[in-house]
Amino acid sequence: MEAIKLSTVLSELDEKVLPDGTQKTFSVKFVKKNGELVYYPRCVSCGLNLNLKANAMRGVRLVDRNINSLKVL
Repeated sequence: MEAIKLSTVLSELDEKVLPDGTQKTFSVKFVKKNGELVYYPRCVSCGLNLNLKANAMRGVRLVDRNINSLKVL
């Protein structure tokens, strides 16, 4: 898997719904500052309906294949 730029990630997070009306799902893999590797196999974009490029308010939520929220321990 190749790395992508932050601007590309933000533009992907702006698109929350597919043309057929279902939520857009994606996977996320990143490395924390302490070196820990984190992988979310299926998640959706969540948060307020804002321009995410201009605001720091953005997030992802883990979901199952039916787009039901999963609790993170």
